[in-house]
Amino acid sequence: LWKRYYALSVAAIKSGAFDALSHPVRNMIGNPYVPDDVGDLLDTVAESAARNGVALELNGEDTHRWPEMVTALAQACGRAGCAVSLGSDAHRPESVAQSLRTASFIAAEAGVPGVVSFQRRDRRILAFD
Repeated sequence: LWKRYYALSVAAIKSGAFDALSHPVRNMIGNPYVPDDVGDLLDTVAESAARNGVALELNGEDTHRWPEMVTALAQACGRAGCAVSLGSDAHRPESVAQSLRTASFIAAEAGVPGVVSFQRRDRRILAFD
């Protein structure tokens, strides 16, 4: 399941239809088995995203539920030179921007080059500082 999930993620990245890929670690829901090669799988996704100019989302909700997976994703992005997007998975007004500071810290510590900002698909990368 994990390999299929990430193979489909790479296909989506290569399609050119997306600026960012959300929830790259959300397959933890209902699938708590993490394969031994998950780091390699995340590296493959991050390398593809970096080559194709697609950001990978670090989600604030995920920093609470699966901090080790968010950290592993950020480290893969840091190694690949892949920018990230930040999301809070807010479904209520009080949840907007939840844990974005945590996700930013994880990304900066992992050497991620920056967070993307879009305006009408015009991509800007903002450094973590």
